[in-house]
Amino acid sequence: MSPISYFEDFRPMLPLLTFLGVMSLVTLAVYGYDKWAARNKAWRVPEVIMLALALGGGALGAIIAMAVFHHKTHHNSFRIMVPLALVIWLVVLYNKVPL
Repeated sequence: MSPISYFEDFRPMLPLLTFLGVMSLVTLAVYGYDKWAARNKAWRVPEVIMLALALGGGALGAIIAMAVFHHKTHHNSFRIMVPLALVIWLVVLYNKVPL
């Protein structure tokens, strides 16, 4: 199998992969803003919004943000739901489940 034909298999998933990439970047930015806001006593992003972003496709960005910013790492809801969201999205990708 040539490298080009290997990547041809991913072409139908390109819109989903693009969506997940954009959601991860947005989620990373939101988590970063919320960490900044926590330090500067500014308006905070509600936790339900942050979890919704992770569940809605930004789980990878949320995990990266939690590691880089050390943000929400002690909240059980984030420690459980964010990795679970990532596993769900990986299963969706692996099985090519249509949404």
